[in-house]
Amino acid sequence: ADGKAMSLTKEDTSVAEALVGWADRHVIRLGLCPFAEPAMQTGRVRVRVCAGVTSEEQALQLFLEEAKMLMETDEESLPTTLLALPDMHRYAFMDWNDFTEE
Repeated sequence: ADGKAMSLTKEDTSVAEALVGWADRHVIRLGLCPFAEPAMQTGRVRVRVCAGVTSEEQALQLFLEEAKMLMETDEESLPTTLLALPDMHRYAFMDWNDFTEE
């Protein structure tokens, strides 16, 4: 996780586009995060799609990698990351919800 652009498969691109659309509709339009809109409008949001991640341990490790990368990156150039785990609790929302509350 060095902050460089990653090549995405067609499916990953679709996931990334869906996540960005969700962020626009639910985070930006509802005003849930005052920092989201400026970062999204200027293209300073990294979207990382991690297909194949199915365990909470893997998800936590990726989250920590992204957090470390953000801490080591100038906030003006990259203020945040959207981390997509499309295979994590794919059909079990309450399991995902429980994981994110831990």
